[in-house]
Amino acid sequence: MYARARRDEPLLFQFAWCPRESDWVQKLALMVRKEYWGHDNQYLFYYCLNNFEVSHSQDLVYKDPDGRFALWRVGYLVRDDGTPMYMHFSKNNLEERQPYKLEDIIAARHLVIRYRERGRPDFEEITVLDPPASPNYDIPEYHSNYSVEYNWDHYLHEHRSRLERKLNHIPEDRIKYLCVFGSVELAHRTGSMDAVPQFYRGRYQYVLPLYITHNDISKAPDYVMALDEDTARHVYVARTLLEPEMAYANARSVATSTAQFRSWIESPL
Repeated sequence: MYARARRDEPLLFQFAWCPRESDWVQKLALMVRKEYWGHDNQYLFYYCLNNFEVSHSQDLVYKDPDGRFALWRVGYLVRDDGTPMYMHFSKNNLEERQPYKLEDIIAARHLVIRYRERGRPDFEEITVLDPPASPNYDIPEYHSNYSVEYNWDHYLHEHRSRLERKLNHIPEDRIKYLCVFGSVELAHRTGSMDAVPQFYRGRYQYVLPLYITHNDISKAPDYVMALDEDTARHVYVARTLLEPEMAYANARSVATSTAQFRSWIESPL
C-alpha cells in the first residue's frame, strides 16, 4: 500500500507516489545524456524535485482532460540525440493518497501513452498533441549596487568546522573574518558576471564564489556565500557560507549550462 504524502514533503511526492529514489533516479540517470550526478545520483534527485516545483508553479504539468494520467517534462534533460525526457504518472485509485503514481520515465519526441482501463484487458494508445514544455527560470537580476549584510556568528561559530577546513592555518578569528569579508565584497563587485543562481526552498538565490587561498577561477572556489535578496531595502543578506559542492545541486537545478560552476565538484567521468 502506498504511503500517504506529508504536507512537508517535496511537491513531487505530494503530487505522485514514487518508488524508491534509487530505482527511478538511477533509471533516469542511465537514460539521459551522460553527466556526473554525484554519489547515488543525489544531484539528479534534487534536480527533479526543484524542477517539478518550478514547472508546477507555471502550470506546466500536463493533466489528461479525462483524468487518466499526467505528464511532466523533466526540466531540460535530454538523451544523447536530444530527445526530451518525461515522467508519466497514472491516476492513483487509492483513497487519501497522492492523486497520481509514477508509472514510467519516457524519452520521446512524439508522446503516445498506453492506457488501460481497470478491469479491461486491452491498452488504448493516446496521442498527446501538446506535451508539456520545460519551465522558464525566472531568475532575478543580480544587483552589484546592493549592500551586503553578514551573519558572522553563524560563519565563525555555528559552522566553525566548515571554515576550519580551508582556513585552519590562520589562527586568529579576526584574520578569518577579514578573509571572508574581503572575498565576499570583491565577488559582489563582479557579481553580475560571477554570481551563480540556485533554487532553494521554493525561491531563487544567488551564491558568490569566494577565492581566498587562490585566485584561479578555472578551479573550485574555497567557499560560496548564499545570498537572499531583500528588495525593499536593496540589500543581500549573506545567509550561510558553504563548501562549493554543497551548493552544486541547487545551482544545477536551474542551469542550462554548467560551464560557470563545473569546477565546484570533482567528477570521476
